[in-house]
Amino acid sequence: MSVLAAGFVLFSSVLTGGGVFAVSQAGAGLEVSLAVWLGVSLLLSLAAYFGLKAMRPKPEIRYVTSDAEDPTPGRPSSASKYKPSNQSQCMMLPEPSSQTDQPEDTDDVGTPLPEPVEEDKLIDEEEDVFTPTTVDAPRGEVTFVFTDIECSSVLWRKHPDEMRIAMRLHNNVIRKTYSMYKGYEVKTIGDAFMLTFNTPANALLFCIETQLKLLEQEWPAAILNDPICAAIHKSDQLIFRGMRVRMGVHTGDVSVEVDPVSGRSDYYGHTVNVAARIESAGTGGSIVVSQSV
Repeated sequence: MSVLAAGFVLFSSVLTGGGVFAVSQAGAGLEVSLAVWLGVSLLLSLAAYFGLKAMRPKPEIRYVTSDAEDPTPGRPSSASKYKPSNQSQCMMLPEPSSQTDQPEDTDDVGTPLPEPVEEDKLIDEEEDVFTPTTVDAPRGEVTFVFTDIECSSVLWRKHPDEMRIAMRLHNNVIRKTYSMYKGYEVKTIGDAFMLTFNTPANALLFCIETQLKLLEQEWPAAILNDPICAAIHKSDQLIFRGMRVRMGVHTGDVSVEVDPVSGRSDYYGHTVNVAARIESAGTGGSIVVSQSV
């Protein structure tokens, strides 16, 4: 394209110079010759510009729906920079093509799994929402646990009613388990939790027990039949079943301030940002731990 443009400019210069020479030979003055030269040069330049612009290939534009959650607004030094990085893979999971593609409710050795709960029964009945016990916010060297549900936005779009039930189960498991290990709920970011613990041991015990409990939940049938949440076995062992939650654990010193709106303690500093990024590096069902733990 650049060679073509250079050739066109050279041709235009020769043609314009010849025109000016012809005008000057015809007896016209210098002013007329310069005016003709400028006019012809301008026209040829415009013609070259629009011609080359029309010949330039147009870039292909693709619009992709992202499943990533919006970062929480707030101070740059807090967890507001957090943004999951693995959500795009949720868009590539295939839909089940027939009834035979649906996941079975028994493992490879015939052990029955928990029966899917009837949605109508759960929707009609009022289920108690667990309220965690109040503990003091850890200070000094704090261990953070960030959690997030993989492909949650896709699941909400496909199964809005069932996800309301599933989220209630998920939240109750998280809150009941961290209360057993003296965890402090800093905030929720969409369907993600930001938690703190006094010791790394309590944080790790919380993560392991929560992942095991999530496998046993009575998820709605529509959630279990979705490829995103289908049961997966490895060596006759249940690996995944239901909503898959990734977790990140990191320990470090932080500054603590009381949020004037919620009245709860919030954490700021490099440790918070590192903990959020460690969690986002994982995949559903995984626990990613930093070397500081």
